[in-house]
Amino acid sequence: ALREVFSVLDSQREILSTALDGWQPPQVVVLGQESTGKSSLLERLAMMPLFPRAENICTRVPIQVRMRNAATARAPTIEVFNERTKKTEDG
Repeated sequence: ALREVFSVLDSQREILSTALDGWQPPQVVVLGQESTGKSSLLERLAMMPLFPRAENICTRVPIQVRMRNAATARAPTIEVFNERTKKTEDG
C-alpha cells in the first residue's frame, strides 16, 4: 500500500513543492531506549530489511532512511554522515 503512495508522491514531488509553497514529503522521527523496536519499526515502514540483526548489535547512530520509487528495483545503499568532517561517506 505504501509503495503505491510513494509512487504517486515521487512523480509529483516538484509540482507539490511549487504548488504547496515548499511542500516536503512526510518525515518520521523514532526515539526510544535500546532494544525497543525502533529499527524494526523503520524496516516495517520501508518494507525491507535494512539494519543488522544479532544479539549485542544495535544501531547507535542517527539514521536517515530515504525512500524513492524507481522503475526497477535497486539494492539499498548506505551512506554515513561524519559529524566531524560534515561530509557523507559511502558505507
